Amino acid sequence: MDSASAQAAILNLINNLPDGSNPYEAIRTYLWQQLVPSISESLPNQLYALSGALGVCLALVLISLGMRAYGRAFWIARIGTNGLWTPHWSISWSLFAVVLVACLEAQIWVTMSYLKRTQIVYSYLALRIFPWIAAWMGGWTALWSLAVSYLTHRNAMGKLPITTTRALLVNSLLVLFPVVYLAALLPFAIKSCSTYSSLLDIFASLDKQLQEGAATYDPSTFSIIALAPGLAGLTSLTSLMSTLIWDVRRVFIVFTVSGVVIVLILILVSFLHLQSLSQVIHETTSIMNTLESSASKESALLRSYVNLKWTSLSFISICLCFTAVCLYTSIDTAPALTNILVLQVDLLMPL
Repeated sequence: MDSASAQAAILNLINNLPDGSNPYEAIRTYLWQQLVPSISESLPNQLYALSGALGVCLALVLISLGMRAYGRAFWIARIGTNGLWTPHWSISWSLFAVVLVACLEAQIWVTMSYLKRTQIVYSYLALRIFPWIAAWMGGWTALWSLAVSYLTHRNAMGKLPITTTRALLVNSLLVLFPVVYLAALLPFAIKSCSTYSSLLDIFASLDKQLQEGAATYDPSTFSIIALAPGLAGLTSLTSLMSTLIWDVRRVFIVFTVSGVVIVLILILVSFLHLQSLSQVIHETTSIMNTLESSASKESALLRSYVNLKWTSLSFISICLCFTAVCLYTSIDTAPALTNILVLQVDLLMPL
């Protein structure tokens, strides 16, 4: 909504107020409704349930990591053949999952304060953006794990030896990818949070003026001219809102584009890896058809194939879901920021 439309809406609101109504309170209620959406009575309970479910997930992941550490099987990445950095896909993915779920827990509790309309919450937008960074890093970890797994597999087959040069190239690309991503994202994210903070400062000033006006309101002396300073502040508020929507849109465009890149590379690497493993299974079956150990070897290879297929499908599906929500937010940014359904989808997906 532009400033002219906002002012027209407020003037229309004042003209249609019932007798005896306080115009300052009416305008204040209207502005809060624009900042914070109305919610159903059941929503707080839904958010508490989501918080509990996420808490259980977080506890399970932490227990898993603790058991690995206790069994001395905890490592994040290690140096493999000719210096190739090899991540532990389960642990590295789980660490980003811990960060993501912790961010979402914080987001739920901040959102509860935000929805009560009792105080201005400056951290709300940051907590709507930051979890997506953790989610993207989880997708990058999945890509890194599958890429290294494929290269190691091809090296073991003798078809694509991991030389020192190739290892250095792969290591450099895998480090450069998140660096470029963060360099593209962080300026937009920081500017969005700064714009949101400025917008809330103006909102707080307007809210204070309206509270003071409501406290001293006298119907016999009230004139609409007294609202002129507030309407001027409303112009600044709507102007900043337009800037904020564009800033946030750019953030989610970066999320969407980078998410699409990750999904496409994941699909390519998974396809090549599964194709190569399928070829090995076929060759092994043909060569060892008459050997007693052929059945057990073939069974082990088939298990590896099935595990890889489901792992790849899981990674790709999760990344696709996150990318789809980012795409929606980048297209229809204003409703996405205040739409409670979108917020619930953001919180439900990690489950």
